Amino acid sequence: MANPRDLASLGDVKAFISPPLTGTGASDAVLATLISGVSRSIEAYLGRELMAQTWSEMRNGTGQERLALRRFPVIGVSSVTVETEAIPAAGNPPTASWGGYTFDDRFVYIGAGFLGFPRRFVRGVQNVQVVYTAGYVTPGMIAVAGLPGWAADTAYAANAEVIAAGYVFTAMTGGTSGANAPVWPAQLGASVTDGGVIWQCSAAAVGLVPGAQMLPDGIQVAAMQQIALTFKQRTRVGDSASGEGPQRVTYMNQALHPTTLAMLEPYVDWAFPGDVF
Repeated sequence: MANPRDLASLGDVKAFISPPLTGTGASDAVLATLISGVSRSIEAYLGRELMAQTWSEMRNGTGQERLALRRFPVIGVSSVTVETEAIPAAGNPPTASWGGYTFDDRFVYIGAGFLGFPRRFVRGVQNVQVVYTAGYVTPGMIAVAGLPGWAADTAYAANAEVIAAGYVFTAMTGGTSGANAPVWPAQLGASVTDGGVIWQCSAAAVGLVPGAQMLPDGIQVAAMQQIALTFKQRTRVGDSASGEGPQRVTYMNQALHPTTLAMLEPYVDWAFPGDVF
């Protein structure tokens, strides 16, 4: 199932597992679930969602001229409001109107105020609002962007996926679609009958965000490694070892493998530790 938040693609994971599973679809459903589950675990460890999208964030004013944003890398900032004052954009890089806000890939800044008065993120509780776009292009976003739109009078196999009404719909049963589009539900998990096909709303159909960077290779490899390891050990859940003597094998019983954690270390959000999604 294509999910835009997935940090690895099904094809890449099947090729990564040894021996490769590229010649069979028997484990696709299990792998799709593992990809999404491991992706959420990695985001929880890193302390942020990674998919590029627009956020509206309420924050406590710090009294400083800069504010760290929870999601990064920052692609663009739409608006900054402090107390009830809408801060104008100073440009990026700042222009002569340096009385407004600017930003880099991690922070939003407020420069000197008009007429020489200082302007800062004044101290307060939930008194700052920033609307901005941040994140990466994930393999899941690319997979969703490549899905076809729904078509009438078309034969669909079970597990086929289409885009309709802004969502990804997965065929729970194979069959031929109707002559007219059904009333598509706008709720994840909801289903609808379409001729001989039953569709389930499985994910939001997000588009690729202009200016967003590709998800770093380190995160993608860490995700594939952890997915492959979890897949291999799925028959030994809860076991710490098996066999005796020279044949005794010890299994990893940590949520994320140490080498996975090492690859993820450069991307941890130490400014806001402990966020779980």
